[in-house]
Amino acid sequence: MYVSETIGCIKRSALARLAGCGLLLLAGLAVPPAGAIAPDDISNPRDEDFRVADVADRLSPSAERLLDDTIDAFERETKREMVVVIVPDAASSSPEELAAELRDRWKIGQDVKDLGILMLISAEDRQIAVDFGSNLSPAWRKLDRLLTENALPELENDNYDLAALAGVEAVIEATSLSPENLFAFDFLIKVGTVVVIARVVQNLVIGRRAKAQE
Repeated sequence: MYVSETIGCIKRSALARLAGCGLLLLAGLAVPPAGAIAPDDISNPRDEDFRVADVADRLSPSAERLLDDTIDAFERETKREMVVVIVPDAASSSPEELAAELRDRWKIGQDVKDLGILMLISAEDRQIAVDFGSNLSPAWRKLDRLLTENALPELENDNYDLAALAGVEAVIEATSLSPENLFAFDFLIKVGTVVVIARVVQNLVIGRRAKAQE
């Protein structure tokens, strides 16, 4: 068993409170469950040497590659394992319970001083849950603030690419990388974000032109 710092459900403007397992944040109003998925239906992406499991199919291929590369670099630098999971809905579990169950089931980071991190995004109800071991518990306050300021607004706007990127950036910063390494990761995220935004704008322009020609 592992012990993790806990804070419960919060809205963007509310303060964190202790409850449940891991860090859970809400964006806007919950959407009725649809397309719920059971833990047994989620495969560990690390079995295929990946770091992202987009079960809900919300991420663009470019964002998924950027997330995978960023987490891989983070792991090599810090020796901390990390996985990002995007599900349609947390089913009968709460998002924080599902995140804790997956991290425990997949043994993310539990072989090395319990330094594993699992970030779960529940798409239908727009929630982010982060589960991590006791050795990283001092990071939860900073992580709460960073997710609330940066990731949740993107999730509320259904921008899953930027929400996931901002979430990973928050984890990297909150787990206390050195300033030099944090700058490198921050630069990588920002460059990738620009690429993702450019792709979204390009798709919108192409779609509008196609409609105009009809």
